[in-house]
Amino acid sequence: HVIIKDTYKGTITNQDGEFSLIIREFPVTLVVRFIGFESQEKVITENSGPVDFLLKPSVAEMGEIVVTGEDPAIAIMREVIRRKQREGLNSYKAEAYTRQQLKNDTTIISISESVSIAYWDKERGHREVLKSKRQTANMDEASNFAGVSYLPNFYDDNLDIAGFDMVGVTHPDALSYYEFQLEDMQSLDGQVVYELSVSSKRKLQPLFEGTIFVLGEEYALLEVDLKPNSVVSFPAPVQDFNLTYSQQFNNFGGDYWLPVDVRIEGLVEVGVIGL
Repeated sequence: HVIIKDTYKGTITNQDGEFSLIIREFPVTLVVRFIGFESQEKVITENSGPVDFLLKPSVAEMGEIVVTGEDPAIAIMREVIRRKQREGLNSYKAEAYTRQQLKNDTTIISISESVSIAYWDKERGHREVLKSKRQTANMDEASNFAGVSYLPNFYDDNLDIAGFDMVGVTHPDALSYYEFQLEDMQSLDGQVVYELSVSSKRKLQPLFEGTIFVLGEEYALLEVDLKPNSVVSFPAPVQDFNLTYSQQFNNFGGDYWLPVDVRIEGLVEVGVIGL
């Protein structure tokens, strides 16, 4: 995450750590954070130019560990579910950028982008206002579906994935649907970050599997890397369907942990028997 300190404005880097951020007033302090490293701050002025951050590994002091017959991940997720706050959150507004890229075996087929304002209201749900959009010349404007209205929030109790009603990993009854196991412990600014594996207990129900990261002191989701289990399938001519979801969360210094991004990668294989 790259955040303008003491604000709700920020962005995420790409996989190479590169980012761009529009700043309208100077000076500002940028804060960069990443699991396993100490967060770093820099004051940015109009004359700063390109900015580089070199993050140092973070080491957390571990408390006393009590060994029981139950995997520690169970107690961790019990606390995550208990602390999940939604009661006092009535609405929010966010600026969003969406990019969709479609490729086949050999080349990029199309790229579409949008910039929008997303609204969420406790009573009325989601709404999105498109500010601008563009697409490659081989697409018409009506086929540009880039947007955030239907993107999932993995902190929700239930999620609609490809038409399936999926129980979320922080659902009040998640421990009845999922197996959680503690795989590793990392740190962020001296706080422990738990890495938990997720698998489905119910083999005939559409559920998620993968990895989630929990901030120890807050017992809040920091990141999820999940995909639907094999129960989620599609009829012919789809022969193979594989979607992975990655999402990060931040509280920006407040009470509520909200998604700051979602990255979806998918492989769809289409064919007819004999062809």
